[in-house]
Amino acid sequence: MEEIKNDYTFVDESDKKDQKINFKNFRKRIQGQTFMKDDLEYDKICNERWDLNSTNSPIIIVKAINENDVEETIKFVRDNKKLKLVIKNTGHNNISAIDGCDGVSLDISLMKSISVDQQNQTVTVGGGCTFHDIDQVTSQYGLATPLGQISSVGVGGYSTGGGIGHLTKLYGLSSDNLLECKIITSNGESKVCNKHTNSDLFWVVRGAGGFIGVIVSFTFKCYLISNVVVGSFVYNIDETNNNAKNALVEVGKRHLNSTDPLVYVININAGSPNNVLIKVLYFLDINTPNSSMIGESLIQDFQNLTKPTTSSISIISYTKLQWEFDGIILPGKYYQEGPLLKSTITSEVADLLLQAISNRNQQTFSSIIITELGGMANKVHQNESAFPIRDSTFNIFISSIIFTPSLEQPLKDWTKNTIHLLKDHISGEYINTSYSTDMKLIFKENFERLKKLKNQYDPNNIFRSLN
Repeated sequence: MEEIKNDYTFVDESDKKDQKINFKNFRKRIQGQTFMKDDLEYDKICNERWDLNSTNSPIIIVKAINENDVEETIKFVRDNKKLKLVIKNTGHNNISAIDGCDGVSLDISLMKSISVDQQNQTVTVGGGCTFHDIDQVTSQYGLATPLGQISSVGVGGYSTGGGIGHLTKLYGLSSDNLLECKIITSNGESKVCNKHTNSDLFWVVRGAGGFIGVIVSFTFKCYLISNVVVGSFVYNIDETNNNAKNALVEVGKRHLNSTDPLVYVININAGSPNNVLIKVLYFLDINTPNSSMIGESLIQDFQNLTKPTTSSISIISYTKLQWEFDGIILPGKYYQEGPLLKSTITSEVADLLLQAISNRNQQTFSSIIITELGGMANKVHQNESAFPIRDSTFNIFISSIIFTPSLEQPLKDWTKNTIHLLKDHISGEYINTSYSTDMKLIFKENFERLKKLKNQYDPNNIFRSLN
């Protein structure tokens, strides 16, 4: 039991009457842990984030262990209207931090539970799970659900924002594979929602869940996936030849072929020497004879056509693919942003991307990661869920490490300028990788319905604002 040193009252001097917020009584209602600025572990807990560039200084941190803690926290913020609320799991997103002294940070990272229904090929997970947690369990059954490419990311914010990863082209977004969830709304009530029960909430959750509540559990559809044929091809960015550009354009051409079973992931990496890494993936089908031979042959064709500087083709487990950045992409100060393409990777787009990486700030590490959409993600109607952009071909994700404070603004300027150069090829912004405050721009045709449901389920704007 943690020691409570005083009653931690907070006075809002802007109010004509002093409004005292009784944190002491609130802490007694929480079954998990709470931390305030006088507590010894406050600073340590406050900085348990992946993105350390985001300021995080709430009045109180709640490390929830169950639904009761989430419900009590939401009610507390609702009853004390001067408080802000942010939801945090792994802290990859800047919106999970509070800049200032008037906030409550609800940390759900301890709410981990995973249950696999092998017969129905589903997995039910707690809102605090990471991709690593989920893949580790589903892989034991030869199953996987569409998740992202960095295993330390939490499932909640990622999936409710759409969710793009290695399986998007084949099986759709993470949110497209959500079958059911349990959400706690602004009145502190828990609601189960799916296509038949609370279907309006279910519509919001699949693309904009962070605006109306806290999702404490998810049930996803899974697929029979165990091994992957992976071709890893490196192309030097060299003015004397166009191999890197030609390889990018070849990926763009192949994307337009709806029968192409391969999946492409690109990393335009400002390493030494500068290079383009293209991973070509073929997911093995246990029901197809000689599946591995087919995959290797298709990937070999790509290699022969694009002439990489270095190359390798191997068969690895799906979890190894998912976890390959573990231990490499570590917590730190980052600036990351990126839109969705409406065109494929054309010669012009390739030139713009290669030009951008050559114009980067030489004092830091930057990369442009390109993930393929298309396929099943494009077959869902744009009004079927809150996620609005269904004509996109690739997600362009620009990531930079901020080694010193003086680099932050130049990196922001370079990133925004790169996106500006691509403006004629962009279909829209992706909520999970956007700093935009214009939600009309992000949600497009779905904005008005989203706004109506936001007003219905979160009239006091406790959760993320649409304005």
